[in-house]
Amino acid sequence: MRKIRKLGIVQAAATIALATQAYAGSYDSSPQGQGVASRVVQSSATKDSRKDIVFLGDSITAGGTWNQFFPEHRALNRGISGDTTQAIFDRLHTLYALNPRILFLLVGVNDLNAQVAMAKTVENYRAILQQLKQNLPATEIYVQSVLPVDDRCCFANNRDIRRLNEQLRVLAQELELKYIDLYPAFTDADGQLRRRLSHDGIHLLAAGYRLWVKQIAPVVEKHLNE
Repeated sequence: MRKIRKLGIVQAAATIALATQAYAGSYDSSPQGQGVASRVVQSSATKDSRKDIVFLGDSITAGGTWNQFFPEHRALNRGISGDTTQAIFDRLHTLYALNPRILFLLVGVNDLNAQVAMAKTVENYRAILQQLKQNLPATEIYVQSVLPVDDRCCFANNRDIRRLNEQLRVLAQELELKYIDLYPAFTDADGQLRRRLSHDGIHLLAAGYRLWVKQIAPVVEKHLNE
């Protein structure tokens, strides 16, 4: 088995710092924010051939320069600021030609911010996962837990995030998909998002992306370096 080169991860860590400095403050987690413009740019996405990894989600995913975090692999960022589960479902068709080996999905906090009923969010999530399984049968799909927030943030709160995450865990198990629980690694002793990881209580700084990469790197190594 070929190991992930440590040099690549070190270089990726340096890139995280630069990328997130440029990103911090540039996106709003709501559809009314500056991210609306980015939806137009990214929804007309590149006509890439098959990718090793696709990262699918909202502005939290969009803030990561994933192709530089994992420089040995062909990674594509399909995060769009403001996206809800419904918005993700509506653009799933743009992913199928990419046929990635791995897909990481993280979405849901904007549903909570928009006060979408949790049952509807879970229903949308089920539809997303079923469509992904049907149209990408060779892809390893990973459902990632929604990250915590802190008291500087928005309408979403950690009690509802924990409830949603539990339902996503059960849904992933039901659909025989992998679930990655990122939530505990990002919380402080009070159950809030660690303040050093975010500039606004929801979006991540460089330290947050380093932590995220650390959580998922073993998955990438397992599937792409055999």
